[in-house]
Amino acid sequence: MRLLNWFNRAVVVLVLLGLVLAGVVVALLPGMAAGWLRQLAGVLDTVGFVTTAVIGLPVAIVALLLLVLELRVRRPGAVALAGDSAAKLSVDTIGQRLRQDVGAVPEVDQVRPTVTPRRGRVDVELAVTTAPTVDVPSKAAEVSQVARATVEQLGLKLGKLSVNLSHTGRGWPTRPGGAALPPPDEATERPLADPQ
Repeated sequence: MRLLNWFNRAVVVLVLLGLVLAGVVVALLPGMAAGWLRQLAGVLDTVGFVTTAVIGLPVAIVALLLLVLELRVRRPGAVALAGDSAAKLSVDTIGQRLRQDVGAVPEVDQVRPTVTPRRGRVDVELAVTTAPTVDVPSKAAEVSQVARATVEQLGLKLGKLSVNLSHTGRGWPTRPGGAALPPPDEATERPLADPQ
């Protein structure tokens, strides 16, 4: 899905740049644009039907396949509740609830959930920012447990759960005088000057 999105963006950018360039050329140099179009028409006449079909048909088929993929691969905006296909819950509501519940975990500063509906379940990816002093394995386990409980409380089935932890600079020790010390990895690379 992400690859298709990046490909779509690249194609749209290239097409729009081509249209901008074509519009500028037609507006500023209409005679030159008309000459290029006449030359192109002449080349297509001399090449023949078979050659143009061999080039044009594969391009049209690939474009049609990409169009079908673009129209079919869409994330649904809602997920059916477990055991009740008539009741649905929006993806935004699931994300908001995860942000609220996981954000209430001690020493969690920020939560950015990504909810992906699948057949009968949801995949959840959590980008969690914590205080730098946390015990990473236990905090990851705690966040996972809260996320699982939240999804179950919402009446959904959890598919894949991914928790990505990172640290904020909050809570780093300071030098005498109040200046913050760098994180430990930076401190090993760059020795600190002794305060006078």
